[in-house]
Amino acid sequence: MPLDPPIRYKMVNRSQPGPDLMWTIHRPDLGMVGSGYIWNVLVQNVTEYRRANGIPIGPDFEVELEQALREAYKSICPGCFSTDDPREPVEPRALSLRDVMAGSQVMVSFLGSGREIVSEAEAARRTAICVGCRYNVQFSKACSGGLCGPLLELVKRIVPNGMTNNPALNSCHFCGCLLQAAIWLPQPIQWAPLSDHVKALFLNHAPVACWKLPDLVPANPGPAR
Repeated sequence: MPLDPPIRYKMVNRSQPGPDLMWTIHRPDLGMVGSGYIWNVLVQNVTEYRRANGIPIGPDFEVELEQALREAYKSICPGCFSTDDPREPVEPRALSLRDVMAGSQVMVSFLGSGREIVSEAEAARRTAICVGCRYNVQFSKACSGGLCGPLLELVKRIVPNGMTNNPALNSCHFCGCLLQAAIWLPQPIQWAPLSDHVKALFLNHAPVACWKLPDLVPANPGPAR
């Protein structure tokens, strides 16, 4: 029985300098030694190393280098590489304020759109799903006072007067949205602006009951909660 191919990872931003402003690989056993402040410079330097040492440069050279680089940096910079392969386990993580602010930009757009929020019954249904979901993750730092002032104001402007959200609602691991506000917004306007990478994370890993998934799109059951 043939073995499954290994999971392939891609650098999230090839124009971004590496940690400490440098990407470095030292794997002479793989014919990969060199450094560069961005991906293209690293490729050029590792290519020169191979040529100087008479090591062939095959058609999959850059793919192999990318996988080796990810292996070297997976604990130092886990967010620098990603994959849409559904075999890759996705573990919940604590979100930073920056993550949540980025994921909540759709909320700001909604406030200026003039569209209506969903019904109280629909918000309650979504709340029940999110509260029991392992991907309802907390902030990496306490959210209070000036630290999260803009986020708390955002919730106040979206949540109907007199309504109180379940305090167990935090943020979505996949898109970073603030769930206290997201449960009130129409699903299509939350799905449309997501990147292809984030959409793939939802489709491959979110529980089948996730209300953020678009209708009529098959989703796998997701990991046990």
